[in-house]
Amino acid sequence: MSKKRENDATANVVPIIAAVPPVEPVRGEQQMTPVERRIILEKLNAVYVNETVGYSEGWNDQKVADDQGVPRVWVAEVRDLLCGPDIGTQSVKQLDEAHAVANEIKALVESLQPFLDQMQALQALTGKADTIMSALVRIEDKKR
Repeated sequence: MSKKRENDATANVVPIIAAVPPVEPVRGEQQMTPVERRIILEKLNAVYVNETVGYSEGWNDQKVADDQGVPRVWVAEVRDLLCGPDIGTQSVKQLDEAHAVANEIKALVESLQPFLDQMQALQALTGKADTIMSALVRIEDKKR
């Protein structure tokens, strides 16, 4: 082929890279901007009590993400880094319930202590009664 024909043939060819539009990254794959990070932190400051209590009633990572229009993973990242663990009111309520049950059990054991003491005294008396009965049986046998 002559040089002129090659140039004519390739003159109308568009490079493939130029023909394909750039792919828009999915929102969750984008990097957070400093402004987005500050917006998320501001919302977390409003709804995240502290690292012991966690979120206030009705809030969690997903609700904050929905409220701010950002991916949940961004909220989780900012919360983990700057606020504390993912504790919600549900976890706190369960912990409170567990403490309440433990306190009830402790109170029940304490209230049963007099009964347990009486049972131990009864066992001691039963042992003495068995000893006395054995002695009486031997005495009766000697009388016969």
